[in-house]
Amino acid sequence: MTKLIDEKTLVDVGLLREWNGRWKFKFSIDGKFKFANSKQSAIERASEAYVKAPKEALLTKDERFREHEREFIEKMDKKYGCCSNSEIERLIHNASAKSANNRASSSREFNSNGGRRSGAAVSSEAVRTFADEKMSLERYLEYRVSASITS
Repeated sequence: MTKLIDEKTLVDVGLLREWNGRWKFKFSIDGKFKFANSKQSAIERASEAYVKAPKEALLTKDERFREHEREFIEKMDKKYGCCSNSEIERLIHNASAKSANNRASSSREFNSNGGRRSGAAVSSEAVRTFADEKMSLERYLEYRVSASITS
């Protein structure tokens, strides 16, 4: 039998969580959550996964967040690192304008018969894409400005 790991530790590394009054666990760090019959059962199975996992994969919530942020900044630096802050602001403005242009046509995506219009559906996807791009650029610009202030 595997030594039980503290519940707080298992939750922090993402192997255990409570969902809607029931407990879920993972068999491995990169696995999907499964429901357990009881909290104790979930802790036992998550503890087994904790013991089996390589120590470098057992990142806490804060460590996972910092890793994700680092990867995001690296990706954005590769894509927009050569641009100045004013150019990034212009890209943000362009993404907002493109999103606004497509928003009106995407509002007619569904017809009165419960069907969808393909052109409007494509326009809706474009609005989502531009909005995602705008949010990423705003986040990247915020990082660049704060990094230049601290430098």
